[in-house]
Amino acid sequence: MIFLLIIFNQTIDFERLYDQATTSLVKFQVTKDSAMQKFVQLGQDSISTDTALNFLISKFDTKSAGERYALKDIFVKIGTSTISYLVKKIDYRGKDEEARSLSQSLWILSEIGGEEIVEPSS
Repeated sequence: MIFLLIIFNQTIDFERLYDQATTSLVKFQVTKDSAMQKFVQLGQDSISTDTALNFLISKFDTKSAGERYALKDIFVKIGTSTISYLVKKIDYRGKDEEARSLSQSLWILSEIGGEEIVEPSS
């Protein structure tokens, strides 16, 4: 019983996990795959879904193409349950005129697909 409490009480270093999941160095491919799978698990786990998805969405302003592709891959693997999180952020235009957050949200939504109806934001 005590062992289970220790496991649930551990905090996750999302920044470190994100750095591992978005690395472009080939020698860290195993670490990258493991970190991406951990994000997918966190995104599908009902306890940590909000925290994990909101953290990942906060990274949509990145200028790195590699990071954008890694984010897309993570969201696509998590699946249609991410649609509501993406739609909430769709009206955020980002920090500059390029509107990376908006374009990233729309790109991922198009990759996920799904039959859900998305109501327009006001």
